[in-house]
Amino acid sequence: MNNKWTFLVLLAANVLLSAELAHASSDRLGASEDGVREAAKYVRTHVWVVVLGTMGLSLVICTIVFCSCAQRTTRGYAQIDGTDGGSATGGVRGSRGFELSQSTDTFGAALQKQRDRDRNAEEESALLNCQFYLRAVGGYTMKTQLRQIGGRAGKRWYLITDNRSNKELIMSMLGRASTCPVDLSKATVRTIQQLMTALRHAYLFPVMHVDYIAEQDLVTVIHQRMEKGSIKDQIYNSKPDNVMHEKYQFRGRPLSEGLIRTYGRQVLEALIFLRGRGFPPCLHLHSGNVFVDGRSCKLGGYEQTIFGYPSRMYPLVRRAVKDDLDALEVVLFGHFLYEMLLGQELNVAKAEHHHISAARSSSQGAQVLRDIFLRSDGTFPKLEDLKDNMFFNGGVDLSEMNRTNTPPALTSQMKSLLKLVRKGTLSPTASGTSTSGSSKSSKKRGSTSGASKSSRPSSRANASSVSPRPNTTPSPANPPPPPPPPPSAAPPPPAAAAAVRPPPSSAGRGALLGQIHTGARLKKTVTNDRSAPKV
Repeated sequence: MNNKWTFLVLLAANVLLSAELAHASSDRLGASEDGVREAAKYVRTHVWVVVLGTMGLSLVICTIVFCSCAQRTTRGYAQIDGTDGGSATGGVRGSRGFELSQSTDTFGAALQKQRDRDRNAEEESALLNCQFYLRAVGGYTMKTQLRQIGGRAGKRWYLITDNRSNKELIMSMLGRASTCPVDLSKATVRTIQQLMTALRHAYLFPVMHVDYIAEQDLVTVIHQRMEKGSIKDQIYNSKPDNVMHEKYQFRGRPLSEGLIRTYGRQVLEALIFLRGRGFPPCLHLHSGNVFVDGRSCKLGGYEQTIFGYPSRMYPLVRRAVKDDLDALEVVLFGHFLYEMLLGQELNVAKAEHHHISAARSSSQGAQVLRDIFLRSDGTFPKLEDLKDNMFFNGGVDLSEMNRTNTPPALTSQMKSLLKLVRKGTLSPTASGTSTSGSSKSSKKRGSTSGASKSSRPSSRANASSVSPRPNTTPSPANPPPPPPPPPSAAPPPPAAAAAVRPPPSSAGRGALLGQIHTGARLKKTVTNDRSAPKV
């Protein structure tokens, strides 16, 4: 409506201006008859001038009106409430777009709220489990619950205090892995605790306490709290108690050549010690599991191999070593050395020339990487070969090893446990990347918990026995054993006993499946076919 009024005003002004000019010109020309004649003659001979002037003035007016309309349409869009007023089509379209975006935002917010509620419920449940466990065990006091400081899903960390030494410790709780190679009975857990005590070394991170809560299917580990955190925290200059995805989201900085040489040699000493004690390959070797203790470091995470937790690096490294399983730790050590040299993780199985050429902070360290990944014959060096390398022998302080007492010898139960773990770790089924430690895995194992619990009384009876974890693959129900024969004066002849088989003691679906499983012949049935039409 305003555009119309603007157009009318401009048109009226044009008419008035034209009339005024005509009147003025007539006054001037009326003064003399010659002037009027000359003007009329000029108009008759120059009609195109008048036409062009009129067209130009109309074009100017149209341009002004168009610019006014365009400026109005580019203003901010105001949502129309109701159905009347304005353009009906534009109002409906704008309303639908606004409702769609609003519904999308509402759905996203509701989904995020549901996730937050589920996460809070899981954390509260885990916190209750922690408090009940500490109250039952005694000797520790709950201080606070830590955030997701690690990358393993379902794992919870708690800051606790030792009542005897008043030191701060970290307790982690994680669901039992589906790939756990041993049955976590009381006898087995006791053997694991004794093994952790026997694995004393200057550059091994000590595990103070391990336990298994059968009711919640949780594995509990207590260890020291390191103020400086891990080497990964040192590379990325982050605080150990921060959330993991916040700590390592930016690229880190390489360590100095002296620290790389020291940390590398100390980790090699720890790996060689574990291998000498018959420990399976430490598949959880990475910078996040190597903790800083002053000017030295301590290798941790090796207890996760005992409980069968899968390593996120194992599928990647396994492709590099192929059938050379002894080279697993060497390749993992190469990844660890690469991260210290370049300040970032190696995202491929084997480093290539362009990866190693970027390590400009230490030429000798880059040469060690070439020796690990780029051998001409495709093999890998031994841990002892890396230990004897000149890079790890120049000015490395190993005085902590002289102050460490000789660890006790392993018992037969510990050796049996390590043998079972090593067999389960290097088996093809252990190379899966299935997540462990979540509540979902414990629910999936609900059908097999009866078999595990049935085997625990025998383990408890003999406290020194270590039993492998029973097979959890579903199988048909075995037939129940036959009832004992009635007492008789003389035993039946062997031929009769072989010819006559006692019927199973239970009937129904279980007995039928048992007979099918054992290959017993079933009774022939006769089918009464009544499908033919009656005539």
